[in-house]
Amino acid sequence: MKKSTARASLMVVVLLFAAASFAQQHRSLKFKADVPFEFSVGKTTLPAGEYLVSEIANHTLALRNSSSGETTIFMAGPAISLAGLTPKLKFQFEEGHAALSEVWSNGGMGYQLSVPKRPVTVAQSYPNGAGVQAIALSPVAK
Repeated sequence: MKKSTARASLMVVVLLFAAASFAQQHRSLKFKADVPFEFSVGKTTLPAGEYLVSEIANHTLALRNSSSGETTIFMAGPAISLAGLTPKLKFQFEEGHAALSEVWSNGGMGYQLSVPKRPVTVAQSYPNGAGVQAIALSPVAK
């Protein structure tokens, strides 16, 4: 009985160290994305442009516009893909509106965002009308 309790305790400690190590490594990642269209994140509308994408805390991401320096901070739920996705931003398009729906980093780790049923109105047309589009992310030197 004592041996099984000790093993279980050891496994918990090992898992906690692994999770803490992963979280620290994941948070240090930063990427750039060139978004060629206006889009929304929650209720905020952002213009087309180059953005720095970074994780600033657990489940908290930041998009910083490279030209204006304005930063939008938002919460997102974790997502995992066994496909080992490359870094990218995914957008949902509906009725002429674009909304950021997913942020993926290396190794199939990513975030899903809540997309409002009616995204913020955007006065621009998008490729292929409704659907999903992905924008590749480029690593940023640390």
